[in-house]
Amino acid sequence: ILLDEEPIEYLGTFITCDTAETADMRNDATVFSFFGMYEIETMGKKTGTYGLHWINCSEIRVEPKDLKDEFLSFYQETLLHKQPPLYAYIEKKSTGVTLLSVLDELRGLKVIGIERTVKSGSKTQRFIDIQPYIAAKLISFTRYAPHVDMCINQAIKMTNNNTHAFDDIIDTLSDAISIALIHKLIYLTVLILIFISS
Repeated sequence: ILLDEEPIEYLGTFITCDTAETADMRNDATVFSFFGMYEIETMGKKTGTYGLHWINCSEIRVEPKDLKDEFLSFYQETLLHKQPPLYAYIEKKSTGVTLLSVLDELRGLKVIGIERTVKSGSKTQRFIDIQPYIAAKLISFTRYAPHVDMCINQAIKMTNNNTHAFDDIIDTLSDAISIALIHKLIYLTVLILIFISS
């Protein structure tokens, strides 16, 4: 869903990353996405339902040696946002593992690896699992944001039988929905922080 303005307040913001193996344009891309979790309002009233605002997204094709610099460049952009991210979630695969290790000492950002297990299901199943959240209009963009068309166009091309060409952008959305809306990790983290500070 397209909003005329970005939500005023977020419960929390975070980054999801899907890293690739090569700069070859024929292969998968590396994608960094920046999301904010917020309580949806209707006619000025809070609904008790939370959504995700897709604040920014970058799709690039670079060699693994350049991943750290590219991530830091994206992260620097997010630091200019009214509510910078506290977390970055990166899939634990070959280049992702390397990126996790080189970012481990980064201060102010907690970097967390995403484990893929039998329990987390196949990529196709993960896409099926997020469809109800998209259909319920829980994912939003700011109208005319530069990444809107790129993200929507890839989502439109998704198929359940993996015949689509690329899915890296939607991988970052899938992880974001899983983290924030399915497993409610952002919500629980905020509750813990409030409890610790009180």
